[in-house]
Formats: sequence, C-alpha cells, structure tokens
Amino acid sequence: TVAYARARFDGYTFSRASSQTYEKSDGTLGTVTSGNPAFTYSGGTAQGVLLEGARTNLAKYSDDFSGWSSVNTLAFGAGSTVNATNSPDSNLTADFVVPNTSSVAHGVSQAVTVTATKYTVSVFVKAGGYSKVGIREGAATGSYATFSLSGAGSVIASLSSTATITAHEDGWYRVSMTYTGTAAAHTYVLYILNDAYTTGSPHSYAWAGDGTSGLYLWGAQLEAGAFASSYIPTTTGSVARVATDLSR
Repeated sequence: TVAYARARFDGYTFSRASSQTYEKSDGTLGTVTSGNPAFTYSGGTAQGVLLEGARTNLAKYSDDFSGWSSVNTLAFGAGSTVNATNSPDSNLTADFVVPNTSSVAHGVSQAVTVTATKYTVSVFVKAGGYSKVGIREGAATGSYATFSLSGAGSVIASLSSTATITAHEDGWYRVSMTYTGTAAAHTYVLYILNDAYTTGSPHSYAWAGDGTSGLYLWGAQLEAGAFASSYIPTTTGSVARVATDLSR
C-alpha cells in the first residue's frame, strides 16, 4: 500500500506520492518532495499549483552524459567535462560536450525500447561556443528537429515530428521533439550543430569541431505523451512521477 502524504490548502486536499520539478519565481527550477504542492511560475508570473498526470522518464543518466554513447565527441576528462556549469536548478550538474575535429556529425546517443505510441524527447541546452542543436530518432523513424539557441529560441527544421523550444534563465533552453514511435528499440541522438547549419537531418550534417567549443546539456527526458512534462531526474534506470491529485 502506498502511503500518500497529504496537505490541505484553500479547501482542497492535495496528494502526490513522488517528488516534482517546477519553475520558481526567479525562473530557475526547484523540486518539491512527495506530498507537497508545487506552486509554479512562468516568466516570473505565478501560475498556481502544478497539476500533472503520471509520467515516466525512460532516458537513463538524465544529467550525466558520460553515461551516454559518444557520437564523435571528445571523451569526458579529455575535452568534454562532467559537472561543468550550473544547471537550470542552480546546481553544478550540467555537462559540457565538445565535438571532435573530424568532419562528421557530432553528439551523444542512447537506445531505448519503446512501443507504438507518441513520445516526447526533451533536454535542456545552453550554448558553449556553438548555438544550434538537433534531436533525432535514428533507428526506426528518422524523425528529427533542430533548434537555434539565441534570443527567444527558434525551431529551424523538423521531420515527422512536432518541435518546441522554451527559453529559461541564464541562457538555458528546453527543446523538445514529439513523434510517433514503433514497437522497437529506438536510438535517440542529441546533435551538436555549428552556426553554419541551416536545414536538413542533423545526422547527415558533417562538420569539423574546433576541439574546444561545444554545448552544455542537462535534464534529458524521454516520455510517452504528446508534450514534455516537468523534468524527472534519472540515474541507472527509468523513474516514474505519479499523478497529482487535487480535490475537495
């Protein structure tokens, strides 16, 4: 039996048997523990209690990209860096990933077995010498989306997907790609793109890195659903967030 921690406010009864990430008034991310409501903000404006359905982050090592497979990037400790800068939750947990100097596509990847339904892939990204990024599922569908990390952020191109980008504090953006999966092992690649990229699939965009510039990555998430929900941290396996219950 799950013991739900409960809190009462404004005549309502609230419960949620897991932690939850939310946006604070200063634009950074925070976490509330099980049983406590998350009073969320957007751009400094209060939005009320964050109510979400159950979701599971299927991506492992969500803030440790040394646990992902390299796609022509420098090794961690030899160019790329773990815990290189503060993440959107103000902790020193964002990684810096640097492309190698070969004229190829560059990024990090992870394989996950999914079913035939809609999935959303998302990640927080910050420019670190390069200011464009791509997401692609490369094993079954070829779906992709690419983004520019400047100003308010923008979607550059997409194929068989719906793409979104949201600006956060301190130069961070959350980018997402929603697509329809198949019952198979899918490979998700986060591609680093240089400023010369204009369009097309990121996996076929070959270019040579300078050996020092890259992108900061944090908070990767893969979840069944038609949009990105609040961030769910993972390590060696998937992690579920239960639904919020708010009732009189």
